Amino acid sequence: MRTVGLTDDNKAGKPRPRSQGGTSKYVTVHDDGSWKYSPDKDRELTVNADGTWSYRSDGYRHQEVTLHADGSWDAVENSKSTQEKTHVNPDGSWDTVTKYEAEEGKEAVEAREQVRPDGSWEKKGRYQTIIGSADGTVTITDSKNGQQSTSVSSAWSLVKPFDYERSSIVQRTEDIKYGVGSNGVIPLIPRTPLPRGVKAVQAPVGSEQERVAIAQQQRLVLTDDNKAGKEPRRRETEPHDWGLSNVHLKDDGSYSYSTKEEDVTAEVAADGTWKSKNSDGDTTTLNADGSWDSYTEKTKVNMHVNPNGTWVKKTGESTKIQMFANGSWCYEYKDSEITYGTPDGKIYEGVSDKKWREVAQKTWENRSSDKSIKDPETPLAPLTVKDGVIPLRARNPIAAGQKAFP
Repeated sequence: MRTVGLTDDNKAGKPRPRSQGGTSKYVTVHDDGSWKYSPDKDRELTVNADGTWSYRSDGYRHQEVTLHADGSWDAVENSKSTQEKTHVNPDGSWDTVTKYEAEEGKEAVEAREQVRPDGSWEKKGRYQTIIGSADGTVTITDSKNGQQSTSVSSAWSLVKPFDYERSSIVQRTEDIKYGVGSNGVIPLIPRTPLPRGVKAVQAPVGSEQERVAIAQQQRLVLTDDNKAGKEPRRRETEPHDWGLSNVHLKDDGSYSYSTKEEDVTAEVAADGTWKSKNSDGDTTTLNADGSWDSYTEKTKVNMHVNPNGTWVKKTGESTKIQMFANGSWCYEYKDSEITYGTPDGKIYEGVSDKKWREVAQKTWENRSSDKSIKDPETPLAPLTVKDGVIPLRARNPIAAGQKAFP
């Protein structure tokens, strides 16, 4: 049994691989593989021999991030008027507290959000408190008048809990991610926090239970909020001032609108499927089976995402990227250059019809400007209209190494 989402790359215990790169003038590497990176007086990253690390950054804002041996991690970020503290447990449950300084005539405010191991969660802010129970019921309480509203929806779990990559220098800095300095240990990666409504799970390695839990934690499960079929589709009960014009609402809940600047138009059908278009000619269509298509006029990019999260992306007639169900991928350029990625992260380039050459991940990522292989984007749904159906949400595409579900 092991904690789902906590791998050997998230916690200490096994010997860490070593970097094969050269040594930067800002790096000091010790015999045990530990090292320190200090490019200036305001930034310092200390990596221990077991892969754990701590990072400090000063300047416009103060930031501290620490990854512990058990796989838990902490982040503190202070700016001029706010202080934010985040703690993520080894099982993925987490807690974030944000303190806002008092404004003139107003009291200081503390906002808090936490996701518990049983999948329940709470988000408390200045104006409302949102509580999600383990069974999926969401209760929203207005802080001013105490008025409550409830819903049952998986939409909350489809949203990324918070921008955890931004807190982690080893995730957003490619040179550090793969180790800095010859023979320095490659640092551990912070485990991904649980989405709202998703339980912390222990499961046998390689079991179906683990496969399902991983898909839920990675927000890859196709839900009733991604595809048509569950009738009737929920309606928006609250009015919003989105700045829309030309709103046409029908009795069946379908509607269309354009923004006041007329740079975006959208059509939402009664089953929640939708189409949108902006003034640049970019379009997005969400289909009834949960698949979706997008087109970007400037770059001539066509993207099709299947109901299970696999996808194909074409850029004009020059480039084609395919993401397969087992987490492998293929990048083709002008039918002459082919790069293949395996589910376990290895990358190979075709050098002839029958020969392949392995390429280091760092080398490939520095060379390729297309980030969708590792971090594909998900389009936003159209804005809601009072008494109109709530649009379906586009399902998240799978990234390299992730497995399609189901």
